[in-house]
Amino acid sequence: MGIPTPYLIAAVLSAAVAGWVLSGDLIQGGRDDTRPQTIAEKLEEAETKLFRVQAETFNAKQYVSTIEARGSTEAREKVAIRAEMTGLLNKRHVKKGDTVAKGDLICSLNVGAREATLQQREAELEKAKRDLAAAQKLLKGGFAAKNRVTQDKTTVEAATAAMKSAQIALAYTNITAPIDGIIQDPFAKVGDMLQIGDICANIIQPDTMNMIAQISERFIGRIQIGDEAQVKTVTGEKVTGKIIFISPSADIETRTFRIEIALPNDDGAIRDGVTAVAKINLPGDPAHLVPASVLTLNDAGQLGARTVDSFGTVNFVPVDVLSDSREGMWVKGLPQSAKIITRGQEYVKAGEKVDAVVKTADAAK
Repeated sequence: MGIPTPYLIAAVLSAAVAGWVLSGDLIQGGRDDTRPQTIAEKLEEAETKLFRVQAETFNAKQYVSTIEARGSTEAREKVAIRAEMTGLLNKRHVKKGDTVAKGDLICSLNVGAREATLQQREAELEKAKRDLAAAQKLLKGGFAAKNRVTQDKTTVEAATAAMKSAQIALAYTNITAPIDGIIQDPFAKVGDMLQIGDICANIIQPDTMNMIAQISERFIGRIQIGDEAQVKTVTGEKVTGKIIFISPSADIETRTFRIEIALPNDDGAIRDGVTAVAKINLPGDPAHLVPASVLTLNDAGQLGARTVDSFGTVNFVPVDVLSDSREGMWVKGLPQSAKIITRGQEYVKAGEKVDAVVKTADAAK
């Protein structure tokens, strides 16, 4: 009995396929996988395959830097109440810590003969006025010379000046407060002989304090009158003040400039002479906040970052570090939007083509 024709054909085809597979001539996808690649083929494939790096897009933001200035508080109105004439201190009308108003009596000097002197000068002035009136009356009647009237007028003027001088001398025995404020040390004691210019007491006006500080010449050009400053004293007070004075010249030894910051002090919490620190925000410039790990050095020793452009070409961009923070490094020198290589930058160099996988950096959001 013979084999049916269909079965015979199937058996022949199976044998043929098995022989073809065993012969090693099977080619998939147009390449003979059973044939090992040559060295030339491997080098060609390595040269045409781009190195893959990871990059992130960092966008510039407004960078605001802060400088610190150390100094101390100082009362804006701090006046030494001084004697304007020589005299014995007869009475002190205030004590340390008293609040006084402008014009309040602070100290009294011994009057001595000043009252009597004033009375004498007043009498002399009255006599001079009577003499002048009589001379003018006689002149009208033709019984007195004109020069007599002129002489009497001069006498009246001199007597008036003498009386005013005596009034001032008597007024100077009462020393009054020139401003509102609080009485401070030092005090003159009752019985002290005060000379002209000697201090009877000090008065301080606490409503507005100043902070006196020194600013480095590096930053003096970046601040101006009216800028705000956050001030904190060692005693714990925090207040926002404004710069009201910037010295036009530097200290010769320290090369720093004196500034004054006005501090509101309505409650009197800030005391005179307390150490304080001021933080002043400087005008900001566009800058980038980047991780420190993306910064590297080029062959010339410049600090910068490796970026990749839209064509996949690596570039090295030098940067200047503005500050270091917990979030990263603030740098300037990069373009507004920069694709910085964050992984693999140490294996590539400027001018090289790479396969960059780009994402938006969290720091740039």
